[in-house]
Amino acid sequence: MASWLGFNLLVGGGLSIEHGNKKTYARTASEFGYLPLEHTLAVAEAVVTTQRDWGNRTDRKNAKTKYTLERVGVETFKAEVERRAGIKFEPIRPYEFTGRGDRIGWVKGIDDKWHLTLFIENGRILDYPGRPLKTGLLEIAKIHKGEFRITANQNLIVASVPEDQKARIEKLARDHGLMNAVTPQRENSMACVSFPTCPLAMAEAERFLPSFIDKVEGVMNKHGVSDEHIVTRVTGCRTAAAARCWRKWDWWAKRRGATTCTLAVTAAAPASRGCTVRILPSRKFSTR
Repeated sequence: MASWLGFNLLVGGGLSIEHGNKKTYARTASEFGYLPLEHTLAVAEAVVTTQRDWGNRTDRKNAKTKYTLERVGVETFKAEVERRAGIKFEPIRPYEFTGRGDRIGWVKGIDDKWHLTLFIENGRILDYPGRPLKTGLLEIAKIHKGEFRITANQNLIVASVPEDQKARIEKLARDHGLMNAVTPQRENSMACVSFPTCPLAMAEAERFLPSFIDKVEGVMNKHGVSDEHIVTRVTGCRTAAAARCWRKWDWWAKRRGATTCTLAVTAAAPASRGCTVRILPSRKFSTR
């Protein structure tokens, strides 16, 4: 009887693009199949080594696995992974996506351990005035025996917390501003690092987003929709590091001195059905 403890394997997904470069594009991952738990590491190694050997090594911007799959074909790539791992994938087990955000706060795992997801705005861990996040995490690390896990939404999970440590870790998190109340809008907003760190930056992103969300929240409160959210992304250049293809609303820089805002008509509408607004620099929206 086939084991039900394992994973569906999807390969070749990615949202990164370079604006104006038609060789780069967002792509949904391809389903390869289901594999039992004991084959996980062998299959992971097979995927990585196949991409290592078959990937484009002459053009860095076209080197990702998603482009290799398009070039050689999904079935060809899948067969090579099976050969290297020494397995045959089983049919995909049924699944569905019900959300894309993180469950902020405590969640109990199937092993009876607790997991605390902390909202980290833009993934930046620093000691802010009145919110010493870095110090707080250091204090938690001194007593925590489990793991720290980074999420795809730039948040942090204090994972595998036993019941008898839960209250102590929560107190440290609250005392250091790590468990402050977060609005749905802020929780669903993300920016790339941009200025002053990234050499590709053309406009502000990380330093611009918090104050912009303050203004958005003010408008939402005024109209009685503060419990709703608009998935927002801000990217400081054309490479879409903040995954602007996966949003309802994004701001991104095309060149120095001009920033573009794209508004999708609905959550399901493609960007081509939205509208684009060109934002010229001003004192309120600086590129530096």
